[in-house]
Amino acid sequence: MHNLLNSKTFLFTPAHKCQLFIKSIESGADAIVFDLEDSCPPNFKKTVHSKLVKQENILKQNPFIYRINDLRTPFGLKDILFIIESKLKPYAIIVPNVENVDMINTLRRLLKNIKLISTIESPRGLQFAYKIALVSDALIFGSADYQQ
Repeated sequence: MHNLLNSKTFLFTPAHKCQLFIKSIESGADAIVFDLEDSCPPNFKKTVHSKLVKQENILKQNPFIYRINDLRTPFGLKDILFIIESKLKPYAIIVPNVENVDMINTLRRLLKNIKLISTIESPRGLQFAYKIALVSDALIFGSADYQQ
């Protein structure tokens, strides 16, 4: 399988807009990220998982990544439960606002064979970035989050 973490182009697409799935896959991007977080409005977060299941045939044919919601929210916890219970496994998940290694270590135990990409978005995350990097498969720095 292609190592998506070595990809040059990542295309983020809102996970609730299923009509964009085929277009995203056909775009030529190296990695497709289905965004369950920022680009998925709160009123769609309750139904997005069932929409993804309906697209299972398309998604099974192409490796993909989920960008999940913050684990400290009910939406983030539901995202993890969905991934655990689903037959449809992403290549990786992008974990937002990681501030300590415990978050990643817990996910590592729950999500076998799924790459974990930690997003550092806060001063606390920056403080522990080295330790977070040691337990993550990759890091993303949310540079816009550091601006005033």
